[in-house]
Amino acid sequence: MPEVSLYELVSCTQYLISQIALHPDLLKLEYYPDLTIGDAQSALSYLKHEIENRQQLSTLSQNNQAEPQIHPQDLRIKQIRTLLDYPLDLVKEWLGFQDARSPSQLPINKIDTLVKNMCLAWAADKFDHFADAEDSYQQQVVDAVANGTDELTAIKTWMQQVQTTKVEASL
Repeated sequence: MPEVSLYELVSCTQYLISQIALHPDLLKLEYYPDLTIGDAQSALSYLKHEIENRQQLSTLSQNNQAEPQIHPQDLRIKQIRTLLDYPLDLVKEWLGFQDARSPSQLPINKIDTLVKNMCLAWAADKFDHFADAEDSYQQQVVDAVANGTDELTAIKTWMQQVQTTKVEASL
């Protein structure tokens, strides 16, 4: 018996769930669980999208065998680490505490934490109080990125603003 692909299973399951949602017997049950059919449909849609993305990446990877591909999260950390002149050993140590060997093995919220830690380490000697550094980072970087600014650009702008403020304060 040939193996059915995960993509096909997800597609079939999406169809079945859509049929269950419309079935008159389900509607008569007046059943309201914590997880709804809509939740299941959303989860399957996300799963299907992830499968499609990985298939596309796999196809691109096979087409570009000569050029090694770097995962976006690995590239993100490399670029920010380089910009901040943050020691690679500290990144590796942090990854070890997360039971990971590379940023691409971690969820995005963990990567965001690493970026914040690197930025605040850079800013540590530029603020009198750690809370001020955190507030500045939140306002200048996190909020800018949330509003559509490229992360590297936001960090560079923040660094310049912090350095300018420190120079002005020392005059």
